[in-house]
Amino acid sequence: MEGTIFKYDPTSNHIAIQYNNNLKNTAILIPGQGEGPNSLPYTPLLTQTLAALGFSLLQYTSASSYAQYGTSSLNADTRSLDAVISHLQQNTEGGADGRKIILIGHSTGAQGVVHYLTHGTNKGVVRAGILQGPVSDVEYAMWKDLEGVKRWGKVAGELLEAGKGDEVLPREAYEVPITAYRYNSLFSFGGDDDYFSSNLSPASLRALLNPIRTPLAIFLSGSDEYVPPHVDVPALLQRFLNAREDGSEGNGGGVPRTFGVIIRGADHAISGKEEQEVFCGWVEECLRGLA
Repeated sequence: MEGTIFKYDPTSNHIAIQYNNNLKNTAILIPGQGEGPNSLPYTPLLTQTLAALGFSLLQYTSASSYAQYGTSSLNADTRSLDAVISHLQQNTEGGADGRKIILIGHSTGAQGVVHYLTHGTNKGVVRAGILQGPVSDVEYAMWKDLEGVKRWGKVAGELLEAGKGDEVLPREAYEVPITAYRYNSLFSFGGDDDYFSSNLSPASLRALLNPIRTPLAIFLSGSDEYVPPHVDVPALLQRFLNAREDGSEGNGGGVPRTFGVIIRGADHAISGKEEQEVFCGWVEECLRGLA
């Protein structure tokens, strides 16, 4: 794949890579923890699918890219995405009128999309959000290392109470450098990053999803290695859909309807070719429905 590389924010050295930038519409792909541009195996096929629909694909580096996510936050992610969208709006040939921008978030990038569509300065120009592989960080962490999460969660909580949320935990606490704030955010129920846990109440899910006045498509993987065995994936998807449906336009509210699919056999990052084709086919179906 060939693309154009540029700096999107004059206040930092972060860059964006845009494929097929001759196309006016743009899909912005936001990866998960430990990832960056072109980390996701379905990127080439997604790029082709989007191009056929008149969309370029844009990826970018930020303060959360690769191993930096442990010292970042959803608010920092929102500021970076605002800068990317502002750059697009200001540098579109012929002006920004009529441009369609969509967000595609993988894993932790999915909660970044939800957070942005609630808090982003430029959220009003986004036409749709696609969540691929939204999973609960805290449920996965507790499934794999409950005692470790308890131990370091206690340390992180004490630092937060002492006003030291930016302090980095000891090296043995986690696989990358991580602040007390981010550890608490990712690995505690009710933390700032806790968007997709299976035990969230209906009221909590409505509070997270109903403020978004943008169509959403949610794609869960049928064989996601980051989902604990006790989580009922079909029931989880239905809970997400119900939370949006409760406030939908059809029920007298203002929330656009939400679309959801479980991709059978897909792992977390959709590494299988057949599953990638299914995912990209559904993405095409969703985008054809945009006015």
